[in-house]
Amino acid sequence: MHVYVLTEHGMQVIITGDFLCNPLESPWAVMFGDIEVPSEIVQEGVLRCQTPQHSSGKVTLCVTSGNRESCSEVREFEFCTKPTTSSSGGICTTDAAKNSEELLLLARLVQMMLCGYDGSTIAKGAIDTQLENSRKVNATDDRWQQIIEALQMGCDISLDTIDWIMLELLKDKLQNWLSLRRQSDEQTGCLLSKQEQGIIHLISGLGYEWGLGSILDFGVGINFRDSNGWTALHWAAHYGRCGIFFLPFCREKMVAALLAAGASAGLVTDPTAQDPVGKTPGFLASARGHKGLAGYLSEVALTSHLSSLVIEESEISKGSAEVEAERAVESISQRSVEVRGGTEDELSLKDSLAAVRNAAQAAARIQAAFRAHSFRKRQLISALSCDDYGMTPGEIQELSAASKGHRLYHSLQCSHFLLFHQLLQAHVRGHQVRKKYREFVWTVSVIEKVILRWRRKGVGLRGFRAEPEMVHDEEEEDITKIFRKQKVDAALDEAVSRVLSMVDSPDARQQYRRMLGRYHQAKVKNQPRLEPVT
Repeated sequence: MHVYVLTEHGMQVIITGDFLCNPLESPWAVMFGDIEVPSEIVQEGVLRCQTPQHSSGKVTLCVTSGNRESCSEVREFEFCTKPTTSSSGGICTTDAAKNSEELLLLARLVQMMLCGYDGSTIAKGAIDTQLENSRKVNATDDRWQQIIEALQMGCDISLDTIDWIMLELLKDKLQNWLSLRRQSDEQTGCLLSKQEQGIIHLISGLGYEWGLGSILDFGVGINFRDSNGWTALHWAAHYGRCGIFFLPFCREKMVAALLAAGASAGLVTDPTAQDPVGKTPGFLASARGHKGLAGYLSEVALTSHLSSLVIEESEISKGSAEVEAERAVESISQRSVEVRGGTEDELSLKDSLAAVRNAAQAAARIQAAFRAHSFRKRQLISALSCDDYGMTPGEIQELSAASKGHRLYHSLQCSHFLLFHQLLQAHVRGHQVRKKYREFVWTVSVIEKVILRWRRKGVGLRGFRAEPEMVHDEEEEDITKIFRKQKVDAALDEAVSRVLSMVDSPDARQQYRRMLGRYHQAKVKNQPRLEPVT
């Protein structure tokens, strides 16, 4: 007989029939393929056993006397996997609960769009259905608050809904939400509040690049920061993932769209006691394990930092830059994906090596620019401290004091008076000092003999030698040099190391290669929106 059970949990199997084994001689067992499990006799001709853990598939089943030899006919038995519950419309199903962090972002985004309507802000010509829907949504504010509080407390809440319906709902509601705010702006002249401008952070964290263009057209800054100093690119690098709604590579598409729209990859979060330096988007992506994305963001940060520096070329800056790196550094908009010359892995390796070379050159030129700026600053200070005759202010003061003393010295009457006055004061001071010194020596000798030498049995003040104070003649380091070592050089080294780390990982190289293509696609897509209207 064809029998089957689930593979995940052990189940009871009832076997009936006539068996050749004698139950009094040895205990009976049941063989499931190569696995033998004990059985018990329920009554004559009826056995009961527990199925073992086994992978899905068909096996043989027979009764044995504990020696792995069959005492009955061999039958077919099938282990089956637990059937999954499929959703309607042919949409892919979900078995596991969504991540609590992403659920919290999603709940806050939907709450902002669904519960953000107010009867006083709706235009006079708005249809009655909008008013009715807004009242219904406002009635569910308490429910939304309960869901958000439960997610913040770490409770497991699953979203049992169809993904593409949710996306269509969010797209429609986002457009309605923005149009409603535009009508309110036309009437009252007010802009989005800081809390409402935070919608760009929520859609970036969720990977909804389809809503970025509408929000930017409404006037929200691409580098708008939240209360912790995080921009939209920080949110995309930290919270984004590959397909919260089973859409592939949402994180990469979102990051590419933000960079194409002008997001800065070199901005850091607000410093805290635990992190006094702050974090870049590349650091956040690396902490999440996305080495290719981290290397791409680090390269963008280095090249954009170099292009923003205004370097006044001099002979010393030219020489130092040419020694440490080549003069040509490609910006991220000039980079292109290798399409010829080998397999996919070889092409990704070429792209990664080009990224390492580009990042190293940019870091070397940035350091050379800082050193040239420090050198020019020292030269400027030295030049300002000298007059037309090459004399410093200190030398001028010394010459002026010497000339005044020279004139007084040559005054005869003044010199006699000063000499007599000095001699008289010297005699008086010497007498006073000698008189006080004798009293002081007598007092010290008594204290030494009575207390230090007799009472404490010590050596007293004999042999005491005061240690000479160390005079530090070294000048303190320039504060600019200290800042460059602690901030600039350390940040540059970390960025270059993140670019280097992706060379050893094939997945990271593939991700970097995808980012090059996605950035150019996003740039082409944004061209009509960025062109000025004539």
